[in-house]
Amino acid sequence: MTLSPSSPTTDLFRQSGNSYEMIKRTVFHEAGHAVALCLGNQKKSLPPVFFQINFGCFEKKPAPVTMARSGQPNLATVTGGHLLDNLPVTILECSGYYSCQEKNSYQIACEADVFNLLVGPVSEAKYVAENDGEVFCPDLFPLEILASNYGGTVDLEYCHHFLEGLIVDPNIRMRKLKSIYREACAFVDDPDHWYVIRHLAFKLLDEQPAKADCEQLLNQIHEIVHQKTSRTRHFKSQNLSKIA
Repeated sequence: MTLSPSSPTTDLFRQSGNSYEMIKRTVFHEAGHAVALCLGNQKKSLPPVFFQINFGCFEKKPAPVTMARSGQPNLATVTGGHLLDNLPVTILECSGYYSCQEKNSYQIACEADVFNLLVGPVSEAKYVAENDGEVFCPDLFPLEILASNYGGTVDLEYCHHFLEGLIVDPNIRMRKLKSIYREACAFVDDPDHWYVIRHLAFKLLDEQPAKADCEQLLNQIHEIVHQKTSRTRHFKSQNLSKIA
């Protein structure tokens, strides 16, 4: 989507007191979360989890400063989205004394939640890199920079909190976090996944919803995937016709 200086969307951004670029970065961030929660969980055969994204960035009045993004207003918040919230209370309250089956359930849910959290700021980082004409390279984006530069402060706080319940040793815990971070980078950098994240972000920027729940976002994601698949098939059939 291309915005002209006089478009209704940019007028809205001026009224909200937020820059268009920061809002765009935020929407890419949230689109990353949504695609990870919908496609990522689905590909891992994990159960669906309820979540809702509230877009304060599309309000006409400036939102209160509550989000941990240095000096930036509360542009978006996510409600739900954690598999750990759906585990039985007996597992969550057993103070780390798990049976093998319980520990496996906790580990799968924990690692998936951490992955889904990290995909958000990684998506924002990839958008910024491409927007600056640079190639997104995970080696140039250390984990620590997600909090300071890409709105990942709250995401990383949740990641540390979840992993503390799984791994006692801080060094092993950090290695696990970095390993999941590399997986998140690979997910976002995958051309098919990035296509969906980009198109979902631009769709959200175009529609400017006050909120979007998991069912709405899942339908939009499936629509984007279907359109991409249809275009690919059409392109291949055209090439085969030319060859014939």
